[in-house]
Amino acid sequence: MEGMFLKFIWTDLLLFIAPEILLQDA
Repeated sequence: MEGMFLKFIWTDLLLFIAPEILLQDA
C-alpha cells in the first residue's frame, strides 16, 4: 500500500514538473 502511495506521488510530481522542464529546454 505504501508503494502505491509513493508511486502516485512520483507520477503526480513528474506530470507537474515535466512541462516546466520542457518549457525551460525550449
